[in-house]
Amino acid sequence: MIKTHTSDRENPKFDSLSELWSTAELHEREVYDLFGIKFTNHPDLRRLFLDSSWDSHLEKINIDDIHIVTKK
Repeated sequence: MIKTHTSDRENPKFDSLSELWSTAELHEREVYDLFGIKFTNHPDLRRLFLDSSWDSHLEKINIDDIHIVTKK
């Protein structure tokens, strides 16, 4: 686990670790898809789980009372 901080919470961006750890590529795609955090120098940063009909990333308002993800 790696922990980091950002001063730009509206548009978070971090350097990719996929050159150090190849498995980071998949995890960074997941983080980008679900939370919108971008990784510079990532070789294939695109959605992993959500399809193109989702115009945004998951946010707290996208979760209903029993924690099922819904579309806005």
